[in-house]
Amino acid sequence: MILAAAGHEDDFMTRVAAESAKPEYASYMPIAISGAASLAADYGKTPLVATEYYTNKDLDKNLGLTWTLNVRALETQSKFAETLFPTITVDTNDVGITVRTKVTTVTRGILNALLTKDVVEDNRQPLHNALSNHKVLQDDAIRIVPYVMETGENAKFFVSEDIIENENVQLGRVPAYPTNYLSFSERRLNLFQLSAHPGIVQEGYDETDEIAPGAALGSLLLSVRKPTEEAKDGALIKLNVRDMQFATFQRPPEGDGRELVLQFRRTVFSLNAKSLDWKGAEIPALAALAQNDYTIRYSMNISMSLFTNGQFSGRVDVTAPSLEIEGLYDATGTAVDIESGTGKVIIDNLKLELLGWRFDGTRTNENRRTQGLLLDPIWEQENYKLQYGSPIMTKSPVGVEYDDTERLDDLVSAVNIRNEMLAITQTLSYTEAVKNAAASMITPWDKPAIRGLGRHWVAPWYSESDYEVDKVIQSLDTKDALINARQGLVQRIGDQVTRAIQDSRFMPALRLLTADPNALPKVVIATDEPTAAMLLLVQGDQRLLGDRYEYEVITTNDDRWRVKNEADGSWTRRLQWVLKVPTADDGSYCVLNWGNHFWSPIMVTNINIQRNGATSKELAVQPRNAHICHCPITGLIWIKGITKFVEEKLAFNVTTTSNGTGGTDGGNAGDVGGGTQPGTGGEGAGG
Repeated sequence: MILAAAGHEDDFMTRVAAESAKPEYASYMPIAISGAASLAADYGKTPLVATEYYTNKDLDKNLGLTWTLNVRALETQSKFAETLFPTITVDTNDVGITVRTKVTTVTRGILNALLTKDVVEDNRQPLHNALSNHKVLQDDAIRIVPYVMETGENAKFFVSEDIIENENVQLGRVPAYPTNYLSFSERRLNLFQLSAHPGIVQEGYDETDEIAPGAALGSLLLSVRKPTEEAKDGALIKLNVRDMQFATFQRPPEGDGRELVLQFRRTVFSLNAKSLDWKGAEIPALAALAQNDYTIRYSMNISMSLFTNGQFSGRVDVTAPSLEIEGLYDATGTAVDIESGTGKVIIDNLKLELLGWRFDGTRTNENRRTQGLLLDPIWEQENYKLQYGSPIMTKSPVGVEYDDTERLDDLVSAVNIRNEMLAITQTLSYTEAVKNAAASMITPWDKPAIRGLGRHWVAPWYSESDYEVDKVIQSLDTKDALINARQGLVQRIGDQVTRAIQDSRFMPALRLLTADPNALPKVVIATDEPTAAMLLLVQGDQRLLGDRYEYEVITTNDDRWRVKNEADGSWTRRLQWVLKVPTADDGSYCVLNWGNHFWSPIMVTNINIQRNGATSKELAVQPRNAHICHCPITGLIWIKGITKFVEEKLAFNVTTTSNGTGGTDGGNAGDVGGGTQPGTGGEGAGG
């Protein structure tokens, strides 16, 4: 086409003929063509080109017009449409475009077992969700958690289920199994033996397994009851001691290096009438402490030894734990005698007992017995077809020499205006889809079936509200009224934007997608001219949404961007905002942007058209493009009463007669009196 446009039509035809004669094209026409044998022709393979179509005049001029149209159609697309839908050019040979995005998922694997109870589902989550949901990367695959066997064979090592019920735990891809507090009644046990669930290890842990450094006393189970009650009838308190002093197993100064010791000593706790059990209920045994705001202080001492590996791998020896009440104190902190009187009665009617403990530790997993988390990248893609639009034609006046360049201006204008209308149509349609998708969400992690690859990164979000200027402005002072209206509108926009960014998880997606931990979105505000001029774009402070978010205001005259109220003739004006990635390069798409305009270059044809028996020479184009939305996040505010407020409440037209003796009609503030008549103006009218 370049050779032809330059006037080298012979070179152009030779190049086309040479290309068509290449051997690789021989298999491109496997079907028979009617009449081919009689004509002795080999269509598509014989190196000749019909030259009757190619004339200097039509070829040169049409190619130049085609090039000009495509360039100007892209460059002069309205700011409104280009901001919402940046243009990407699609090759003319492609019927559409494939949009792809890589979503890295986190999975613990899948297990399809014979028994339903042993099945593990693949509940994978996108990696970027980990910035909002702490459970995505939380994995206990190598944690040592004792297993309460369903047969009851090892029940003696655990606190009875009559006292506190078992709880299920799932480690990685291992099926969930029951566990409970280890009982202090058993002074020797083996952690590896108790935690050898069949889902983790088939035959048991061996010499290659080792308890990792950092093992600690996790939590304690305390019974608070009256002396006459049994443990199952009293209240239970769970004490989290993982991060307390002396709660970590330490290596002793002497030994073989495989033994760790714990000396949980001199650790003081307290109880009063406001103390609650582990379920959040009041403790009846502490009711007597309420009369004088008494507080009980108690301490405990627990000693253990733990073998990390070797001959006694996993063995724990528990030295007799002790719990002692150190004193009783009133509201002023004064000690109360517990050897006699009221103090003794209170202490004698209260029993505190250590029932169980939890181990907090992991295996080193140096033998790679457990795989843990798996990062699995998935390429999500969607295919979009570029449909042809209706042809647009312009004809030359009959009998008048008319420059095709002038007619081309009309075509360019028509194509650009049509593109803006299509952009608004797509925005309105997709906004309705986002509204429905957001309403269908049951959990924040649902992925609704809405078009746009942004759904794989963020949750759909939509909010719609009314902003009535009349009801927001509190001041009738002209210089303050519009400032109040602007501040109220900006706050409404800011509220929607910040909630959307938080609830949709846009920020984690943006930072992971751009690999920039400091990335911030840009807010694009689409509205009409009166709203933008009077309530958004003012001189002075340009920080419309504060220092955190950049913004851009775009306007349109499309009649669908405002609604006329037939009752009073006023207008309800549409203000819609979307989010944009400011670092996105021109010419490429980003699935966190509102959308893109995919444009295929088009050919300008100069043809003779028969209309009602007459022939006219016309320039014609048939655009092929599509406006595609990616990110289902937007907010909508309906602005009501701007013009009415300015016209009726800000125009204080005050006039008086020339001699000041007679009253005259005033403006919106009421009539203005003359002279000294009370209540009508003048000296006696009051302030």
